[in-house]
Amino acid sequence: MSTISIQRAHQLPHDAAIAAANKVVEGLTRKYGIRSEWRGDVMHIDGSGVKGTLQVTPDNLALNLSLGMMAAMFKSTIEDSIEEKLGEVLNQKSC
Repeated sequence: MSTISIQRAHQLPHDAAIAAANKVVEGLTRKYGIRSEWRGDVMHIDGSGVKGTLQVTPDNLALNLSLGMMAAMFKSTIEDSIEEKLGEVLNQKSC
């Protein structure tokens, strides 16, 4: 099984960091049909061939995804999409 692990530092207030995480996952939902659910400060992600978490801490966003065989064929595309969206939402003054 292939994995994607991305950590990005942030200096956002907690609510803005949660909003940023939501924006990242919204893009994944539209593109790949995943489902997500917050449990505390950890978003649990599940979909066809994709499973993982996006954890929000006071200074970090940490995404860990396991990709099934089909999703693994698109690993670099998925990873690039996530990196791009993270860059967008973390560079905004407010989310």
